[in-house]
Amino acid sequence: MTAEQMMDDFSIADVITEDLIQLEMKATTKEEAIHELTRLLMANGDIADEDDFMADVFEREAEGMTGIGNSIAIPHGKSDSVIKTSLVVGKAAMPIPWESLDEEPVRVIILFAAEEYRCQHYAYQVIAEGCDALSR
Repeated sequence: MTAEQMMDDFSIADVITEDLIQLEMKATTKEEAIHELTRLLMANGDIADEDDFMADVFEREAEGMTGIGNSIAIPHGKSDSVIKTSLVVGKAAMPIPWESLDEEPVRVIILFAAEEYRCQHYAYQVIAEGCDALSR
């Protein structure tokens, strides 16, 4: 299957379930938020190792900001720890300080977990569809 065929067959429903939505996050920092959402991925069986996955996410965070503005951050990591490409969404009770394009804190965190070999095929479409769903 080519990358184009994979994208044509893609649906956000392939990577997110009700179990991967946390509307009452307890986190107050970026690190706590990523850890809280990573635990959901682990509990759902989408990643094999929390620590390895979080290390990959924080490595990506060090490369540049993932706050896209409008109180939304999209941290992500391609990782060998990912069993199934997934998206986990969290809403923080209070704004969380986060490096962001609009220099504002975030309330919605969309953590994208991608299998190493699928990352480039799905990443942009997952992010675009996730943001579109949130804006409705």
